[in-house]
Amino acid sequence: MIECLQLSKSYGKECDLFQGATLCVRKGEWLVVSGGSGSGKTTFLRILLAVECPDAGQVLFQRQNVHEIPAPLRSALRRKMGVVAQNGPVAMEWTVFENVALPLVLAGKDRWLIKKRVLHALESLGLHRKAHARCGALNASERRRVEIARAAIHNPLIFLADEPFQGLESEDRALVTALFSELSVGGSTFVILSRETPEMLGMAGARCVRIAHRRFVEGLSASVIPPVGAASV
Repeated sequence: MIECLQLSKSYGKECDLFQGATLCVRKGEWLVVSGGSGSGKTTFLRILLAVECPDAGQVLFQRQNVHEIPAPLRSALRRKMGVVAQNGPVAMEWTVFENVALPLVLAGKDRWLIKKRVLHALESLGLHRKAHARCGALNASERRRVEIARAAIHNPLIFLADEPFQGLESEDRALVTALFSELSVGGSTFVILSRETPEMLGMAGARCVRIAHRRFVEGLSASVIPPVGAASV
């Protein structure tokens, strides 16, 4: 599904994030990419989205290099994705319904389908009573769930999320995980970037890799991180 081959990325000598990093994401899997603040998680997301280019290496999606395909095809590729950024944009003056419906509206879907899918997503995330509330009146947890609902509304082929559970209470996390499970049954592949372990996220069955020594390393324990000369994942 996704192949990241020998990625290197730095912002000068003081910020060397990746060097020869390799990672393969299989179709339909749940992958948690773990790392502390400043480890490169957000930069990795931007590279996957072709918003930012690596200094070296390739990102292949279904065997296509996402940084070499023409801009129109790149936009079409992004429409197959659901993306949750750390500070994702929510139109504060729009209602919850309008925000969540946006991907389907842009895709030209019928009104009845838009209404059906949006109400289902809001029900799944405990937001059904907020459908006509303006997002500016919501608390941080509710806005985060609006972002997640919007990213999930079109049943994306790939769901990319940077700290999606940040600021959510345990009961809200359970709702989000249940929605992820529903998308997974439909064939979605998940790449979750987080400082937390899969168990802490309620995703105990997920595969986990850690960003360490400028590479992707299987597992979480720093005590078993191989030396710099060892092979990447």
